[in-house]
Amino acid sequence: MKRSKLTLIGMATAAALSLTAQAAPQTKKPNLLFVFTDQQSFDMIGAVNPQVKTPVLDSLEASGVRFQHMVSSEPICTPYRGMLFSGQHPLYNGAFFNDVPLLPTSQDRFAHVLSRAGYETAYVGKWHLLGGPTRGTGIPPGPNRQGFDETFLSNNCHVNYSPEACHFYDDNNRRILFKEFYSDSPWELEAQTRQVEEWFGRRDQNRPFAAFVSWHPPHNFGGDGCPKLPGRQKNYNVKGLDPDLIKPYEKVDITLRPGEQLDPENEACRKNQYRNYMAMITACDTALGRLVDQLKQQGVYENTLIVFTSDHGDMLLSHGAGKPKQYPQDYSARVPLVMHWPGRIPEGKVNDLLVGSMDLMPTILGLLDLPVPDSVQGRDLSEAVIANDGSVVESVPLFVYLHKGSWRGVFTKEWTYARSVDAHKKRDGVEVNVLYNRKNDPGQLNNLFGKPEFADVQQHMESLTTQWMEKFGDKEYTAADFATAAKKAGITWQNNYTHRPIDLLRALDK
Repeated sequence: MKRSKLTLIGMATAAALSLTAQAAPQTKKPNLLFVFTDQQSFDMIGAVNPQVKTPVLDSLEASGVRFQHMVSSEPICTPYRGMLFSGQHPLYNGAFFNDVPLLPTSQDRFAHVLSRAGYETAYVGKWHLLGGPTRGTGIPPGPNRQGFDETFLSNNCHVNYSPEACHFYDDNNRRILFKEFYSDSPWELEAQTRQVEEWFGRRDQNRPFAAFVSWHPPHNFGGDGCPKLPGRQKNYNVKGLDPDLIKPYEKVDITLRPGEQLDPENEACRKNQYRNYMAMITACDTALGRLVDQLKQQGVYENTLIVFTSDHGDMLLSHGAGKPKQYPQDYSARVPLVMHWPGRIPEGKVNDLLVGSMDLMPTILGLLDLPVPDSVQGRDLSEAVIANDGSVVESVPLFVYLHKGSWRGVFTKEWTYARSVDAHKKRDGVEVNVLYNRKNDPGQLNNLFGKPEFADVQQHMESLTTQWMEKFGDKEYTAADFATAAKKAGITWQNNYTHRPIDLLRALDK
């Protein structure tokens, strides 16, 4: 039977979230539904930006917690995912840049801990942790699935969501087009949402579950239609995915982010870029509502920790960016984080706790009352989450490795600081030697780096940055150092499944 498309805003689901779910027998252990989008900035949810229609997420926040300071420590797809599933710094888990694999292991990844505790695990969506010479392959059963040894439905990493191209791989590494699997040829988000719904229908209801859902939108997908936008800052032409997606925004005048200088030639183009980006976010929100409906229908809504976040943000050309991410500015490094769990998580709160990518695994394990492996380097902030205490963390590390303009920095409640570790002061057109007072300058339009009147602040931020680097043994390694370390070890980083980067880099110091 043909399913309804992801074009509705999900108002019915949003309203339903405020009602108490029908009581039903619960497993003793709580469940986990972890949903993350790709490239959704902190300011692109309805609670922060009323232009963006996310009623389901807004309702979850209204009866849960939204975290103001969720930071993607290395705002790039693969490094974030590596930190999420290992709780480790990229120099230790291997995944320090896109398409560099998360080192395979038989224990102590997020899913390993869940499985040992009796959880049925499921993973659906983008993976991007395999590495290797091509993205055009599945992830066969085994250690490169990082403990997701039950349901695993992924296309690895494929940036074409159209009905003609979207697909997944089965356990025999066969590529299956969704249009051959579903008669109505859905686009990727719709098809993957159906896969999750179908998994809910067949899961073992006598076991607790942990489902991870990784949607690739609103990441740019190749749909352009606006050639004057530079670099990879595409128009995101969603009509090629589903002509109904844009309808909630068609007649809406869009206000761009603060400080945007609009050229009359590209004003319409820029606003249409925002509309298309927001349309994908709204589609994801509607899909989220369908998953929440599954929890309610199965009577497990009140015993499920729901987590919604994203891997990194999207600059959308802010600060003259040539790429959507890899920068220290908020639109790249700061993402949404909402948690919901009736009776366990505080209701209707906004928490200013600082949370970094490495902290998610230990914090969620702590909330589920599961052990945190000794190998984890992130912090278990579960007590602070439950107490709605935002005072326990002073700073979160920021960093980007490889290529010109590699940088290190730190994020506090008030300040963002970063500086280059090589001779390049910009990365793809964006300043990386920065000091912003986000409290007074939320748009980060006034760079205070190097200004004498802020020398004491900059010195303190540099001290915090240095402390983080010393903690992880980072001796300001540059792209040249990574190249030398790989050559000396006789490897390529994309095919490295055995060596921790920190060990090969330390060998250079001897």
